[in-house]
Amino acid sequence: MVLFFVQYKWRKTLTSFLSTWAARLGSSVQVAHYEDVPEWSTIPPAATYVFTDLERLSPSRLEQAAALADSLAAAPGNPIVLNHPRRALRRYELLRMLHDRGVNPFRAYRVLETRVPERFPVFLRFENRHDGPASPLLWTPRELDRAVANRFSSNDDLSSLLMIEYHDVSDDSGTFHRHVTYVIGDELIHGNLAFDTNWVVKYGGPATGEQLEAQRAAWGSTAHIPLLRDIADRAGIGYGRFDYSIVNDTICVWELNTAPTLLLHPDEYPPDVRVRRKQLGDRLTNALEQLASGPNVGPIALTVTKEVSKEVQRRRVRGKRVRALRWRVVSTLVAHMPPGIAGILARRLHLLRARRSA
Repeated sequence: MVLFFVQYKWRKTLTSFLSTWAARLGSSVQVAHYEDVPEWSTIPPAATYVFTDLERLSPSRLEQAAALADSLAAAPGNPIVLNHPRRALRRYELLRMLHDRGVNPFRAYRVLETRVPERFPVFLRFENRHDGPASPLLWTPRELDRAVANRFSSNDDLSSLLMIEYHDVSDDSGTFHRHVTYVIGDELIHGNLAFDTNWVVKYGGPATGEQLEAQRAAWGSTAHIPLLRDIADRAGIGYGRFDYSIVNDTICVWELNTAPTLLLHPDEYPPDVRVRRKQLGDRLTNALEQLASGPNVGPIALTVTKEVSKEVQRRRVRGKRVRALRWRVVSTLVAHMPPGIAGILARRLHLLRARRSA
């Protein structure tokens, strides 16, 4: 059996695939919720344990997941543990590693660090979200400063906000593209190659002509498999999805998502596309079956985390509401200050708030 640890609110990204495309897996793939772990006394037996969605775990839940992964990795029977929270790189660390190794030509920076972008334009993106860029392209330091101040005034967490240098991967016609490759244990499986006239490529539109030929070539290509395998291994990620582009036979990796949508519901694809997605669904299912094929280990005992008393919880909630109201007034004032002053003040106030909360 394979046991996936997921956050409850994001469970549909996996369960939708299992219920439509991979129904034959049955009970060989199970989903457990991070929220339920403190209530367990034992972990169900499995051959492989997969930790997903690491970017969106809170610090306390991430530490809890890491401790759980340590216990599983040391259990008798040596079960496979994929995406160990102590070793798996998150978005920022991955992008830094890829640039340092010469894979990506662009850099990523934290908004709160002292480094500044070496070139423009840049865009903002949260390292713990999967909803795309948090700003349009920002062409000057002044625009960047204003965008950071606006995020601060929206009560966003600046500590998780990244500045990423924009790299143009469009072709001569102004079309952008995005390759997808899934990592499932030892298997790397190419998914869709999407095209769009927008620099943020999601699913793209119907492919025709040369684009359709490019898709067919991409599905069967093995040219970049060794590099992607090496990146996944160095990142400590054994389950996820690469999003990347290829320009002049050179890869630019945008992310390695540990909570990927494997496939949409079959009804969301046109009939001709659905046939090709069925082939992809079969390959993904076979890879999951390989993870489930090993012997299950016995139940692993856990120490149940003590719950905080309800009175303490109520006091914490009241205090948070007062601080949130006070902070809303301050952040609104910052948003109306001139660029330069607004960005600097937003960063300093965020750090002050973080120290008081520590």
